[in-house]
Amino acid sequence: MRILFFLLFCFSVSAQVQKGQASFYSNRLKGHRTSSGEKYNPAKFTAAHRKLPFNTWVEVYMPKTKKTTFVRIIDRGPHSRKRIIDVSRAAAKDLGLIPYGFATVQIKPVTEKSRIDSLNAMESEEIYEFEPKSATSDSLSRNPQ
Repeated sequence: MRILFFLLFCFSVSAQVQKGQASFYSNRLKGHRTSSGEKYNPAKFTAAHRKLPFNTWVEVYMPKTKKTTFVRIIDRGPHSRKRIIDVSRAAAKDLGLIPYGFATVQIKPVTEKSRIDSLNAMESEEIYEFEPKSATSDSLSRNPQ
């Protein structure tokens, strides 16, 4: 019974949204082994977190840029207690984090199915939000060539 309670407690804690500072890996770490044994590749969407299990997918939202990305936990860290997650270069670029160096983010562990559903929803939103600008006679008359 104690084990069941402990497992339920651990699962509920890990499923909660965390808010804090994020930064990204240095390019110098390319090819270095992470805590999971996997080599760090700046082009993959991976991250370091102190407690989440390896291979856990995490949704990362950056309010400053209003962008979201998904990363897989492959390393332990960050080593600075001021931060809650270190993301790969690709994930940092996707979030718009690179110019800032570090920023406040919200992270939430997700299942594989919900990650795929979210990615599909994001993709369809981008398709439907795009409206090509057509040249009107009014715009042509103001900008003669």
